Amino acid sequence: MFCERCGKELADNQTVCPICGAQVSNSSNSYAQTESSEYTNSYTPPVYIAQGGTYRSVALSIFLTFITCGLYGIYWYVCLTDEMNRMSGRTKEDSGLLSLLFALITCGIYTHVWAYRMGTKRDIIAGEKGFTNIAYTLLSICGLSLVVYALAQDAINDALDR
Repeated sequence: MFCERCGKELADNQTVCPICGAQVSNSSNSYAQTESSEYTNSYTPPVYIAQGGTYRSVALSIFLTFITCGLYGIYWYVCLTDEMNRMSGRTKEDSGLLSLLFALITCGIYTHVWAYRMGTKRDIIAGEKGFTNIAYTLLSICGLSLVVYALAQDAINDALDR
């Protein structure tokens, strides 16, 4: 059983999450959560359990991108897109290959849209409400798309560690 607030795996007999303090009840396989007074008026985004992601070393991925003159970067772009779609529950968005095709057709302009969407998916996976999408877009506009790849991969790795 998992905590609906933070995604922490709990023992079947636990009634309170040790991480976030949320009340957990077990009634016929539906896990209801009663918020503690500490969180009553706070925003709680949905937490998705990491499924469908691949743990990759960020440093090794960057190294391989340079060694292969960007070919591994193209593969990494497609994989990141597909994995973030699955892990965030947005499977109906553009696939990795379709995103790559759009990026090629628009001479790279679509990668800014891609970066914005990756930031949104990162917030969903992390269970946060933030402005990561804007930060990723600004990095992409500044020509630092490889940094966006690294940050997105780090978010996937963190989600898989949880």
